[in-house]
Amino acid sequence: MSKIWSLAIVDFKLIFRDSSLRLFLILPVVLFGLIVYVLPIMADDYPQLAPYLIIFLMVGVIENTQAFCFINSMVLVDEKENNIAIVYGVTPLSKFQYLTSR
Repeated sequence: MSKIWSLAIVDFKLIFRDSSLRLFLILPVVLFGLIVYVLPIMADDYPQLAPYLIIFLMVGVIENTQAFCFINSMVLVDEKENNIAIVYGVTPLSKFQYLTSR
């Protein structure tokens, strides 16, 4: 488990080094806040939005998931471009531990 945590710390350092990845880390929180706090207020003010609340919720959940997956894929692409991915072949992580860390 400590190996996974050390890999996660390295990934977070990589995320916070790149400003666009930091933005993708913050955007799901902003989207969650909009859906939880702003959408009910808008639904009260504009009753014609009420039939579409389920769709807004589905889009919000999908977009939140996609943002975190985008971060993961960009970290993997960066590791591949910088030839860091080669090092993972010799680290003492099993395939399961590597997939769990991702």
